[in-house]
Amino acid sequence: MPFINTKTNIALSRKQKELAKAALADCIAAFNPNWTKVLMCNFEDSCSLSFAGDSIKPAAVTEIHLLESAMASIPAPSLEKVAKAVTEVISKTFVIDTDHIVVFYAGSPKWMYNGLDVR
Repeated sequence: MPFINTKTNIALSRKQKELAKAALADCIAAFNPNWTKVLMCNFEDSCSLSFAGDSIKPAAVTEIHLLESAMASIPAPSLEKVAKAVTEVISKTFVIDTDHIVVFYAGSPKWMYNGLDVR
C-alpha cells in the first residue's frame, strides 16, 4: 500500500493534482500493478519550502512511502527508474524544473489497512 506525499511552494489547481495522481499511479504500477488500487496521494501546495536557500523558485519534495519488506524486494535500478519517472511527472504537471525536485523513499516496518496488518 504505497503513499506518495508531495510538498511544493507553489499553488496547485485541482486539475493539476488529479493529473499528477493518475500519472503517479502509472509510475507505481512499475513495482506492482495491484498497488494502484490502494495508492494514496497527498499534495501540500503553497508550503514554506526552499531549495538551496531559494524559496522563490518553484520546488518540490516527493516522499514515496512503502512497506519495508516490499521496498527491500525491489531492485535498486527499479527504485531509481521510478524516482526518475516521478520527477518527470512532478516537473511536467506542476511546471517545476527537475533540478528543484527531490524524490525519496521511506519504509515502514508495519502498515495497517482496513484494521488488518498488511504483509
